[in-house]
Amino acid sequence: MLEVREGMTLPEALDALDRSRLDRPAEVVRGVLEEYDYRFKETLKNRLEVLPAAREPDPPRLQAKMSLMPGQVYQLVTEERELALHREEAFGVGAVRVDHRTFSLREGDRRVGRIDQFPNHGFVFTNKEPCLALSVVELDGRRWYHYRSALKESWWSEIPYAVTTDAGSGELVALTIEGAGWFLSTRHLKMFAECEPIHVPLLAALHHGLVFRNSG
Repeated sequence: MLEVREGMTLPEALDALDRSRLDRPAEVVRGVLEEYDYRFKETLKNRLEVLPAAREPDPPRLQAKMSLMPGQVYQLVTEERELALHREEAFGVGAVRVDHRTFSLREGDRRVGRIDQFPNHGFVFTNKEPCLALSVVELDGRRWYHYRSALKESWWSEIPYAVTTDAGSGELVALTIEGAGWFLSTRHLKMFAECEPIHVPLLAALHHGLVFRNSG
């Protein structure tokens, strides 16, 4: 199991892990486009709306809302629960490069979880490392690895996806992949392990990189 330390880089984190327990074959990832449990997309109201694959007249509320509070990135919302995702620390080399970001998950005044994110700094077209970012997620007594990558369609296009695995057993928790949309791409999420409703918008936010594209 990965022992996270301050300032750790993505290559160091990946070297400490078994890559076969993080990624999954392309055909398995692509299968989510045909058979998925949830779909989500960014709305014009700066939120990720998550809907069940089966169309329901009154679907449960599952959202990752962009926050206007200082230092707060998201409000993760379900019918039963609401968590706040806060930026905490950033470690790196120089004034610009960040190798390791930390986030906290808070329920009211109580800290209930943590995320350590290790981004890839490679340039497009020259990046030989397929992992775009690795996040270590701790919440509700669970520890996950969230591995983001992309399937190459051609030299100019790719399909982003993410694999979430249990940090202890290596078992698959969830797969997310992007699909075509009219204006904004739609993501498809398939669960392979039983989770709480709050975990669904959290997975949506993780796949989105813990930022909104129009917010930097």
